[in-house]
Amino acid sequence: ERRQRGTRTCFDRTGRSVSQVMGPGAIRAYTGEKLNGTNWSSFEFGFTAYLIDYDLIDALNRDLEDQAMQNNVFSVLIAAIESSQFVLVKKTRTPKQAWTALKSL
Repeated sequence: ERRQRGTRTCFDRTGRSVSQVMGPGAIRAYTGEKLNGTNWSSFEFGFTAYLIDYDLIDALNRDLEDQAMQNNVFSVLIAAIESSQFVLVKKTRTPKQAWTALKSL
């Protein structure tokens, strides 16, 4: 596995890299416990550890220069919360904005 800042090369069963399947720089979906309004502490721990693995933790604290990667992190974050929490992030457009809104829980 070869790593570059903000990207990760993994391979599927056919030997194709994930970037060939998902597009360059794509990150996989977060598979930890979804944020449901009562589990902020465990969600925060799991999601930040997930982003650290991809070297993308900065996306929660500042806007990224790579707009495509910023959009990808935003999408993964939104998919990692229960739909009942969407009201908290519906006016946000970046991972930083969404994270700030979610911390209010």
